[in-house]
Amino acid sequence: MTVDASVFPDLMFWTLSLEILIMCLLGGWFTFFGPMLGAAIMVLLRTFVGIYTEYWTLILGIVLMLLIFFMPDGVLGMILKSGIGSRKDASVFHPKA
Repeated sequence: MTVDASVFPDLMFWTLSLEILIMCLLGGWFTFFGPMLGAAIMVLLRTFVGIYTEYWTLILGIVLMLLIFFMPDGVLGMILKSGIGSRKDASVFHPKA
């Protein structure tokens, strides 16, 4: 981001890359719409948790640990496995189906 011919170093910090990785993991790594869903969840989480505390990254870390242990396929992967995955129109969400 440049404003008046200046560059801000916070855009080059490693946490921005980590947020993109978490968005993909949260939504579903191997689905087409999964990263978009993960980005929406991440923005909502940052907005609503950030209202109550400035340490929203701690909550994000806890969510990430729970996600890796209990939902390794992400939110959309869990939805596909539970219900929509058996239908024929699941190929819209999961190209491998």
